[in-house]
Amino acid sequence: MRLLHTSDWHLGKVTNAISRRPDHECTVAEMLAIAREFEPDLVLHTGDLFDAFLPSADDMRLAMDALGELAAIAPVTVLCGDRENPKLFALLERIRGNDRLRFIDKPRRPAEGGILEYGTSGCERIRLAALPYVRNTTNIRASGNAAAWTTAYGAALADCDPERDIAIFAAHLHVTGATFAGSERKAQLNDPQTRPEAIPVVTYAAFGHIKKPQDIGGRNWARYAGSPIPIDFGELDEQKSVVLVEAKPGGKVRRELAGLSGGRPLRQVRGTLAEIRERADGLSGTLARVVVEHSGSANAVYDRVAELLPKTILLTVEVLDPDRQIEPIESAGDVAEPGLGDLFGAFVSEKANPAADEKRVAECFNDALHALRAQQTLTFAELDETAP
Repeated sequence: MRLLHTSDWHLGKVTNAISRRPDHECTVAEMLAIAREFEPDLVLHTGDLFDAFLPSADDMRLAMDALGELAAIAPVTVLCGDRENPKLFALLERIRGNDRLRFIDKPRRPAEGGILEYGTSGCERIRLAALPYVRNTTNIRASGNAAAWTTAYGAALADCDPERDIAIFAAHLHVTGATFAGSERKAQLNDPQTRPEAIPVVTYAAFGHIKKPQDIGGRNWARYAGSPIPIDFGELDEQKSVVLVEAKPGGKVRRELAGLSGGRPLRQVRGTLAEIRERADGLSGTLARVVVEHSGSANAVYDRVAELLPKTILLTVEVLDPDRQIEPIESAGDVAEPGLGDLFGAFVSEKANPAADEKRVAECFNDALHALRAQQTLTFAELDETAP
């Protein structure tokens, strides 16, 4: 069995008003070349295909053209990520979905389409458990938490035939302990989470959501593929790649990272105008943030930097006067910030329906927040809960 794992394309990404489309076009072409040479049995995209909830027509066209070319090589499964609209994915599945191209809009119980099966050139059977992003705002009667879905899929994959089957788990999910890119939010309060030890023991676990490529919890068979381009400046000089996996039923897994160029590099440079001029050649063809150390008037500094760096795409130009004295701000002392429960309680008091039981609503919110942080299943007496 051969599998190609990619993720987090974020088509439509704009950085400081500069479209990243040329970078995506470059890396998509590289991925297609890698896929043609590798000849996988299955291509997995683990979410955040788009950067926007409602992508533009041009971004949709690029996505469908790329996925169509991949599907001509091998079946392709795409998970809905946190950036994306599940209803759009359901529509794409209805319009374009077939044995070669699948769009997974929401979690499904194993017996109701949550486990997909694919054949391989070696007469093996791939059993794929596909878990798209689990939105915590989804009605609790229609969804469980991420940990519950992970457990359900793990149980369903446990009965794989060791002589024939290859078990794959794919998810757009935050696994605790993962290393974030430098500029990603480190506290993602609305993220569904699971622990590394809760990942089903499978041949390979393919993850999306975290942009930094990495193995998960010391498991070389569980990996975030990461984004194919540096989405922002938290990913400076990071080697981008797709994951190539080879395995046999009951055998060892061989995994290789196929490098991607990442498109145009992101750069940050600081110095005087003279120092920036000396670095012009090294900044050619990059997207750059420039900080100019310059005393006196800042008028025309941007134009001067543009003249010095004619082959650089300037994202921002900031002028920093080294002679300027910054006055310290007196501390207001240790003032405790209100917690989420306090903020929600104030919101309910101000906005709630007069007939609502404010105290009960606040209690439900605090119970839900505690369960989310503890990764526990929560039952409300007012609702009927249905487990995955």
